[in-house]
Amino acid sequence: MKRITFLACFLAFSLLASPSKGLACRCSWGGPFLRVALNADLIVRAKVSNYYGERYDGVKLAYDGVKLAMEVEVLEVLKGQTRAKKIRIWGDDGRHCRPYVSAFPLQTEWLFAIEKLPADERYPEDYYISNCGEYWLAVKESKVVGHIAFPRDVPSSADEKQTMSLDELRKKLTE
Repeated sequence: MKRITFLACFLAFSLLASPSKGLACRCSWGGPFLRVALNADLIVRAKVSNYYGERYDGVKLAYDGVKLAMEVEVLEVLKGQTRAKKIRIWGDDGRHCRPYVSAFPLQTEWLFAIEKLPADERYPEDYYISNCGEYWLAVKESKVVGHIAFPRDVPSSADEKQTMSLDELRKKLTE
């Protein structure tokens, strides 16, 4: 009887202590960059310069080695305002609908359509990036690469990434 009670307590504790599927990210894909970026607080061309943290609010995560945020050097502001030369962008910690920041290698250049971190989170002056659409594009030799615009709302596996000049994208963002 003690063994059954111990086993029941162990299973109940395990279920409570482990992340539940109820906490998992759930969102609809919002669309390609030119659709989702227009609603962002800030669009920047930036270079990834550093990663931050393997902890969230002082609690060690179960995912050892997962970086939670990245520092980026702001090269250009395409929409919104910031005077900061460097900003911190928070990615996923296993429970938000955000990409892992390791998807953006150090010293690479990107366009990021980002939002202010909610005031109830720890760093209200920082930003976050959503995973519920194409909120980033790679920048390579004065061109952007990614899912920029689609002939339909949801991309299929047959849709290839597109390339567009930075100048053309700047114009499309101001139309």
